Order: sequence, then C-alpha cells, then structure tokens
Amino acid sequence: MKKTIMWAMVTLLLPTSSIAQNENSFQKNNWFVTGGVSTEGFMNTDGYITAAGKLGVGLWVNPWLGLKLEGIAGGLHLQNNYSGQVYGGHLTYMARLYGAKTYKPFNLNLALGAGFYRYNTGDALEKYSYMNTINGNLGIQAVYNITPQWSIYAEPGLTVQPQYYNPEKKKDAALSGYLTAGITYTFKEQFKGASKNISAAEMELVQSQLKSMHEENANLRKQVNTLEEEKNNRPVVTAAAPENENRLADAVEYVAFFDINKAYLSDKEAVNLEAYANLIKKYPENKFVITGYADKQTGTAEFNERLSKLRAEAVYNTLVDKYGVDKNQLTMEYRGGVDTMFQDNPRLSRAAIIKMVK
Repeated sequence: MKKTIMWAMVTLLLPTSSIAQNENSFQKNNWFVTGGVSTEGFMNTDGYITAAGKLGVGLWVNPWLGLKLEGIAGGLHLQNNYSGQVYGGHLTYMARLYGAKTYKPFNLNLALGAGFYRYNTGDALEKYSYMNTINGNLGIQAVYNITPQWSIYAEPGLTVQPQYYNPEKKKDAALSGYLTAGITYTFKEQFKGASKNISAAEMELVQSQLKSMHEENANLRKQVNTLEEEKNNRPVVTAAAPENENRLADAVEYVAFFDINKAYLSDKEAVNLEAYANLIKKYPENKFVITGYADKQTGTAEFNERLSKLRAEAVYNTLVDKYGVDKNQLTMEYRGGVDTMFQDNPRLSRAAIIKMVK
C-alpha cells in the first residue's frame, strides 16, 4: 500500500508543474527611446554625411504601426575636401516584417521616413552658406534582442535628397546609401511574458515526454496494485518481509524552468518544487543529482557554463534551505549551453533537472 501511495504522489507532480504563463503577444502602445550613429554616401562622393549622432523617442502602436521621432547632428563632406555640419529632425514609420507574432531573438523592421535638415556649408559654396531641405528614406532594420526590452540594430537603406552640395543642381534630387547602427530600450517588454516565455502547453508537453520515459514504471505500478488486491482477497499464512520504507525504487525526473539569462526560481517554480522536496525527504536513503542547463543559442559558452551552474545551485539551495532536504542526498552537475532538449524549442533548455541516482 505504501508503494501505491508513493506512486500517486509522483504522478501528482506532473500536472502541478504546468503553470499557465502570460500570453506571448505583442505589447501595444509601447513607448521606447533610441540612440545611434549614422553615415551615408556609398553612391556619391560630392556631398554626404560623414558621421552623425541620433537621439529619439517612439511608440509601437501595434506590430504594423511604429512611429519614431529623432534629432540628428553631425558632420558633412563637401566637394574639394571641404567640410560642414548638418542638423535636423526625422520622423520614421516602422512595421514588423519578421517577428511580429511571437518573441524572437532577431526581427526585421521596415523603415520609411522623412525629415527636415539644415546643411551648413560655410565657405565651401560661393552662392550660399547653408541650405534647408526635406529628405526621404527607405530602409530595412535588422534587430537583435539582447533582452525583451533592450535591443541593438543595424539599418541599411536609401536616402533621397536635393543636391545641397551642388549650387547648379541644388533643386535636383540625388540618391545616397546610408547605414545606421544603434540601441533601443522599450518601457515594456516587447511581448507579454517574453521573459517567462514558456507556455503552459509547452510545459505540459515536456512533462508528458518525461512521463512517457517511465512507462515501464507505470506497468510496475499496475503489477503492484494487482498483487495487493490478490493479497487482500486471501488469508495471510505467513508474515510478509518488511519493505524498506526509507528507499524509493524509482522516481520521475523533475524539470524546473528559468527565464532567459536568469538563475533564480520564480515563485511558481519554488511552490511546485516543494512537493518534490517532500518526496526526497521521505526516502532518506535515495540520492538525487541536480543538473543545470542553458540555451546554447543565447550567450557565450563561458557565460552559459556559469549560468547552468548557478541554476543547479538555485534548485539545490531552495531544496536545502527552504524545504529542509538533507544536503547529503543531493549532488550538483552543470552542462553549460546545450542543444535543444525538448520539443525543438531552445527556450525549454533553460532549466535544471532533478534525477534520482539508481
């Protein structure tokens, strides 16, 4: 009967680990600030911005409508090796071309804008010393998301502007290539629950996969139940040999998930871990190993090595300090960054797994 109770406890651990997370959807009306540097030319050598700084603020209304207003200041290259300055303001419309439906490490944005610019040419041109223009641009912004709120980007594109550097053709349009690189901070996560981006369905699939690895144990449970029923239906002629109440024959693995680049357990994970801690304490003769992992696709090998170790330590410390598990029953290992372990989803590799030593 004690074995039956034990197996029931282990089975109950499976659904309790599947905690519903926030829906992974795009955060609407999300303000952001941005800064970067830009250069142009590439397609002409008569006049172009050598280097300019940009500072701006913007709003993502939805994935298909983002607006950004930037101030720009920098230096010019003019004919005959003269130099000048440029100042202006630029308004850009942006739309997500890739990465609009779910949080991804990379995404692509369309950038379409127009701005008012003042070009100070000084003594380089005889007919005027400055010129005010309205410019337009079209670019593709490649974004790498460092975290759900911080990102860096590179934006190549084309600019259409009057030939301010040529007095004879100052009203004619010219085409230049440009390249901008910068960093952006959004005041809210780009996607709801992006830092907790493991859905309840994904967690349930993982637990189901672990459960399927123990089908043999399930068959043993059925055999035990059958034997107990037979024993209850016949008279006892001899005393049964006492069971070892301090040792467990087998146990399912437990998986604790972590947020991206984090090594501390969420409150929900800590609550779920208590049931497994009680199971460990009930069988003091059993040993368990805690193995930490990291997502190989995020971070350097050195960073992931340390992160996986910290995740194993987080589970170890919670079991020992919070729930009173005997530290002599536990050992720790860490594997660093690993390939995808569950469901072809690298996010599910941000974990620590508790396994009974047989």
